[in-house]
Amino acid sequence: MGQVLDWILVYRSAFLLNYVIALLFLLLIGTFFRNIYFSVGLYFFMGFFLILLNKYKMKFLEDPIFPWDLMLYNQVINLFPQLYKAFNPFLLLPLLLIPLLGIYLIKKLPSFKLNAKVRIICGLVSVLLLAGISFYKSTPMEYVLKTLNITNKTWNQNENYSFNGLYLSFLMNLQSAVVLPPNEYSEEKIDSIVSSIGGKNPAVASISTPTDAVMEKPNIIFVMNESFWDPSLLNKVSYSKDPMPTVRSLQNSGNGGWIISPEFGGGTANVEFEVLTGLSMNFVPSGSVPYQQYITRSTPSLASVFAEKGYESIAIHPNDKWFWNRDEVYKHFGFKNFLSIDQFKNPSKEKRGTYVDDKEVTKSIIEQTEKSDKPAFIYAVTIQNHGTYYYPSTNKPNYPIDVKGNISDEVKEQLHVYSNGVNDGDTELQNLINYYKNSKEPTIIVFFGDHLPYLGNAYDETGYYSSATGLEQIRNMSKTPLVIWNNFGKEVNLPQDTISTSFLGTYLFDLAGVNTPLYYKFLEEFRNKLPGYKMTMKMDNQGKLYLDTPESLSELENQYRLLQYDLLFGKQFAKDKLF
Repeated sequence: MGQVLDWILVYRSAFLLNYVIALLFLLLIGTFFRNIYFSVGLYFFMGFFLILLNKYKMKFLEDPIFPWDLMLYNQVINLFPQLYKAFNPFLLLPLLLIPLLGIYLIKKLPSFKLNAKVRIICGLVSVLLLAGISFYKSTPMEYVLKTLNITNKTWNQNENYSFNGLYLSFLMNLQSAVVLPPNEYSEEKIDSIVSSIGGKNPAVASISTPTDAVMEKPNIIFVMNESFWDPSLLNKVSYSKDPMPTVRSLQNSGNGGWIISPEFGGGTANVEFEVLTGLSMNFVPSGSVPYQQYITRSTPSLASVFAEKGYESIAIHPNDKWFWNRDEVYKHFGFKNFLSIDQFKNPSKEKRGTYVDDKEVTKSIIEQTEKSDKPAFIYAVTIQNHGTYYYPSTNKPNYPIDVKGNISDEVKEQLHVYSNGVNDGDTELQNLINYYKNSKEPTIIVFFGDHLPYLGNAYDETGYYSSATGLEQIRNMSKTPLVIWNNFGKEVNLPQDTISTSFLGTYLFDLAGVNTPLYYKFLEEFRNKLPGYKMTMKMDNQGKLYLDTPESLSELENQYRLLQYDLLFGKQFAKDKLF
């Protein structure tokens, strides 16, 4: 309560606007329902439900609720059984009591109904004012907000909601759901950018091969391992054995490094978006999910690029195909097949009890490369090590890795479950390598974690979060392990040991011995100058960190932004020229 009072006193203008928005919502509901008691009850029910959603999204993903999150209700229902330990059931009481109280008041109190004329007037006023706030950049509300010194902090949504309040921030983000074209966007400007890329990268007449002995195109296997990270980076904790010996060995031998993920604790679809398209979350509104909002037509991706080069493009994920709208998105990306949970016959769930084991994904990958007459491009997403990390409600598993440290029992349990999940993922990487070492088919494996896990208080109790500040802290909370391995002896030689996920595809074409599309030539140039590219942090090729893109690279960044708009939202002037 003290924090609320402090917020009201410090941010009075934002508080008053939130209060006005609440009244406008109440008026809008009253437009549809004549009974005032029912309208008030429904308003409080919906308001409390929104607050509840915001509370638990902040708890698990450290992000507030956004307008487009309301499209993800299926995922909330699907994940709820896994979140029950952290959920306080008493918070559901108001949701039950409000309707009951409303029914009681309707029956006991004198009837009080608004006439049609008042309701229509109230409805029109509330719609106009709510629309004015939601699309403030195109209405006089922009002047009002400036006068009140209120800014929509889209670059830092946690601050945005803390300063401006839930209702106001939620409405202002509706504006961000509509992506407007950059001022310079035109066919002529896109053509000039494409021409400049082509001028720097003249056409290659011949195609190189990985080695003299290997003339066929190699399989390309991506394994995006759920929440895979190095838990030994945490202080005050020790493990009975290394949770990720295979990955560490490959990193030490020059076949791996680290990626900068655009997400933390969740948002897997946004990491996929960057990897598969080479597009960047930097150029879409903060908090958005392109899979849910923007991928509504054919969009170039690694899947479509390699399909055009004679590959069979296959997606594998042992979860429901509707999750993150993957079924539709993968079609737009050019995947020929998508193996979802429906295609896994009696998959093992012995490791976690709820999620399909990583070994099932390994088996599926091998089956697909064996049965395909073409070289395979496979993008596999595991799910075994998805949070939350608690022991099953029945028996405590006999995990091979023990955890010790001066930490709470809750955090110790989380790290025990999590580190053993990491070890399972690492083991499956070794199993894939062992299989393809002995395979006659040339094969490339790209293995990485999509984001750091959400481990509750573990980062605080071990001092990991406070071990760095500012931009270094952001980097620490974004880095996950990366491995690029092949069975035909070609060195990977990652130019940088830390790169953003948008640039992962740039390493494949030379390694696979196929021509690099112009778009990936552009990304390679960008990557060589600014390998770390995240909305809240930039890193140059010397490892120096920046909050904003250095001025010397602003034109290159603008080209990237314009190309992304063209490919994702615009008329795709560059599509056939770049790919």
